[in-house]
Amino acid sequence: MNGYFRDDKGNKSMIRLLSFWCYVTGSVVALGGIIIAMPEAVVSGCTLTAVGLSMKTLQKKYENGGG
Repeated sequence: MNGYFRDDKGNKSMIRLLSFWCYVTGSVVALGGIIIAMPEAVVSGCTLTAVGLSMKTLQKKYENGGG
């Protein structure tokens, strides 16, 4: 899992760490919302998960010189 937090050159990447925590936290919130039948929590969790995945995608795109 250590490779997830590093870019192609082996440097540590803070944005990858933040995107990972957004994804994990969003998943937990969404799952909790499903369990307690609270639609607002499900939407909030899914949104936070999507933000985490988007941050990871943008990081990958821009570190490869795309843009």
